[in-house]
Amino acid sequence: MVVTIIAIILSTAAMNFFNLQNDARTSKVNGDLRVLKLAVETYCSGKTRYPDVIEQVENGPVLQALPKDPYNSNNNYGFFSSRGYFALWSAGPNGISGTVTINYGGVIEDSDLDDIGLTNGACPNKYWD
Repeated sequence: MVVTIIAIILSTAAMNFFNLQNDARTSKVNGDLRVLKLAVETYCSGKTRYPDVIEQVENGPVLQALPKDPYNSNNNYGFFSSRGYFALWSAGPNGISGTVTINYGGVIEDSDLDDIGLTNGACPNKYWD
């Protein structure tokens, strides 16, 4: 009986630990994306266009080094710009980055619904701001 109670307590503690770990990663991603968005907008204000690749904002006035995506195995955040709109995203909890496109109205389409992202256009689901 005691072993069963201890096993239940340990399994509950382990689940809470993994939930806290995921929440911490998501908070890091949200903060990183906001800084990256500021870096992209700052780049655009100086160059009058969005960067072609996210690495162009590195060593600029906002960022010295690009942050790493804790959900992505290659550690890179996704970036795409088209027709005056841009999208920044993380692979999200499943670790798989979707295919991101921007239509003519600035609406972001993402093939992976758990990606976490920011855009200056419109957002398709609850994980995008």
